[in-house]
Amino acid sequence: MTAPVFFASESELRAFAAHGLPVTVVDAEDPDELISLVTDADVVALIGTKLPTRVVEAMNQCRVIARMGAGTDKIDVARATELGIVVANTPYFCVEEQADHAMAMLLSLARKLSVAQHAMAEGDLLRARRAVVSNQRVSVATLGLVGFGRSAVHMARRARGFGMRVLATRNNKHAPTDEADALGVTMTDLDTILRESDYV
Repeated sequence: MTAPVFFASESELRAFAAHGLPVTVVDAEDPDELISLVTDADVVALIGTKLPTRVVEAMNQCRVIARMGAGTDKIDVARATELGIVVANTPYFCVEEQADHAMAMLLSLARKLSVAQHAMAEGDLLRARRAVVSNQRVSVATLGLVGFGRSAVHMARRARGFGMRVLATRNNKHAPTDEADALGVTMTDLDTILRESDYV
């Protein structure tokens, strides 16, 4: 498993060990360093580590590259396939968590929670009051989403729940808009999003 983004928990490592599967957690991003570390791996699991052609070609006994996330753009999938290595991904990995976190950050920004919290911690009640009196009501705000993948769909659902207007764009202009239509999301171009959105 590659790190530093992902570290297996003790319970996960015990579960692998119970099935006779030793796990080596690798803290490396550099392709030259990775090559020596993945040569004898049967499975390589990663979140964001790049696996260019030369790294994939060095995987002498690898059977599976498991991407803990949706995209596989950082992996030479074509070369892995040629070598008989299955590339798997998890398209719904953390989409709820990403959307929850992004919405929490948006609400914190709109309500100026960080400014008010710091002012209160410093005993500056006047500054805290000034921060909160200029709060923005999110129900009259516009959220712009650059991309409309799984995480963005979940974010749109949350934002619409707060009454926000939601705009979105995606690279594939011919992709179906059924999901956006069902959520009340307006599909548009990036210029419109940047011009009309309060939050992007």
